[in-house]
Amino acid sequence: MFRVMVSGGIIKDFKIREEAVSFLIKRRGELRKMKGIEGETLEVSIHECGHGVGKPCINWERFTK
Repeated sequence: MFRVMVSGGIIKDFKIREEAVSFLIKRRGELRKMKGIEGETLEVSIHECGHGVGKPCINWERFTK
């Protein structure tokens, strides 16, 4: 399972890696255009979840603004 997490509490799970990457790219583009509140960190990340199979999660990429 692949999980994309976005600032604001958005968590979306995908079974197919390409779908997760597509969602990540879309959200990253949106964050780049957003004006954040001073002191607020905006970020989006993608990782491969090992939940349920006894494996740790592997963080692939994180974008922070």
